[in-house]
Amino acid sequence: MKRNSVVSIILVVLLMIFFCSDALNTGIVSAQNNLGKSPMHSSDIHYENSECDHEYGPWEIIKEPTCTEKGIRESICTRCSVKITEEIPERMHIILGDMRSPTCTEEGLVEEYCELCRKIFSTVVIPPKGHTFSHITIEPNQVTLGTDNATESPICVNAICSECEESIEVTSEAEFSSSNNNIASVVDGYIKSGTQSGTATITADYDGMKAICSVEVKVDDDEDEETTISGYISVDFNYPAASEGKIKSGFIVKIDGTEISTTTDEKGYFEITDIPEDMKEFTLEISKPGYLKRNITVNGAGGLVVSTEDDPLILWAGDVECDGAQDGAINMGVPSKAWQFQLVKI
Repeated sequence: MKRNSVVSIILVVLLMIFFCSDALNTGIVSAQNNLGKSPMHSSDIHYENSECDHEYGPWEIIKEPTCTEKGIRESICTRCSVKITEEIPERMHIILGDMRSPTCTEEGLVEEYCELCRKIFSTVVIPPKGHTFSHITIEPNQVTLGTDNATESPICVNAICSECEESIEVTSEAEFSSSNNNIASVVDGYIKSGTQSGTATITADYDGMKAICSVEVKVDDDEDEETTISGYISVDFNYPAASEGKIKSGFIVKIDGTEISTTTDEKGYFEITDIPEDMKEFTLEISKPGYLKRNITVNGAGGLVVSTEDDPLILWAGDVECDGAQDGAINMGVPSKAWQFQLVKI
């Protein structure tokens, strides 16, 4: 009896152990199955299978945007550390303008470009302004030729720019003239002495600007040089070309106080020779019936030229003889002489 009671107790204990362990296993499995489905969160742990109400921190720029490329920014969830990235749009170009002014010789430039990426959007080239000349210079501005000096000297003309102050040689483009070609003239870039001694003025002309050079030509003292006086004479009125010979010829050119004289030819040219060697000062008296007399003072020796064909001495028409002498007045009202002027007037 007693033995049967012990056996019964042992069986009851075994059954209880069996049923308790089964319930325990069932609870563990249930708990494992439900793990992750309940909102179990902590400040440090977030289960992967749970749904997170993300709370993202501030954006961090990973790549700065430019005018030509997009940027990238990133934010991290403060709960689960999930990262999200987002593109940042390209930046707008910042357009600036730049200008380089043209100079006399160099081009200018107007340019539009982006301050950020330096991309050029437009370019406009401005042509050089070119020189603006204010005056010219001449070298030399004074020279002596002959005797112990050379008979020629190089001449140089420079134009000065008022903008950049640069000096530009324009000798080959300048025009030269001489107050007396028999004394000095410019030939192929050289001042050359002529056939007579004395002083002459060389004038350089470039684009209306003028500069002068004073030239003195000397001869050896032991050389005897014949003195002659020559020039051209014309009138102050217009006339037909066919009448030129009649108009310009016949002017009497006389050295005052002497009997030395000559007359003009059909071109108005005259030349006085056989002048005494000791004569250095002359007063030329020029006359012709129907014209006012004119006196010209001449100084020097050698071949003296008082006027040229391009720049002749001018005599005025109008004087007539009264009682065998000219009165030095314009007497156009005298009927007996009026035909002289009507014949040639246009």
